Amino acid sequence: MLKQLNIVFLVFCVTLPLYARGKGMVEITSARLGMPHLVHSDQVNSAAYNPDGTRIVTASVGLGKDNTSRVWDAQTGQAIRILQGHEYSVNSAAYSPDGTRIVTASGGLGGKDNTARVWDALTGEQLAIFPHEDSVNSARFSPDGLQIVTISSDSAARIWLSFPSLPTMVAYAKKMLPPRVSEDKGDEGIENYRLTCAERRQFFLEELARCKP
Repeated sequence: MLKQLNIVFLVFCVTLPLYARGKGMVEITSARLGMPHLVHSDQVNSAAYNPDGTRIVTASVGLGKDNTSRVWDAQTGQAIRILQGHEYSVNSAAYSPDGTRIVTASGGLGGKDNTARVWDALTGEQLAIFPHEDSVNSARFSPDGLQIVTISSDSAARIWLSFPSLPTMVAYAKKMLPPRVSEDKGDEGIENYRLTCAERRQFFLEELARCKP
């Protein structure tokens, strides 16, 4: 008669989790390890590192009490800046692949806010607003950082263009706009691959001398 042999493998490991929880607190690791806590004034719904791991951005589902994203030093837990502008709970926050921008998503019951917003990660300046018809539940950058996808309770996912700098926008516009001969007198004598005056206005670029009336 064969006897059953039970072998138990014990695996010991140490985990250092980054997770969000209620009561306005984000724990990076166990407090016993002496790592910092990142504290909002209300419930925290999202947390993400920047690409080099030196910063963390969090989002607060404040239900009208907080409504902010905050940027923290990942080592010390010091609050570096507060991203203020949303009118309701911030549902998610994430960095761009190059770490220069942050995108947040907001909205909730009662039709409040319902936008995604882009921020300068260094200064906290608000750069763009992307509206939906209902709560925006999440927003993320594409791998190249030139697009943002948002998902909403309005049953839509939407893709938006986002540029880290004016030269990047110009390069994209030149790539996407087909060559043509402009009928604008201000464009006389320029090569077809150049942006026309009308196209510069379309992409909100500063008008050249030749484009001004």
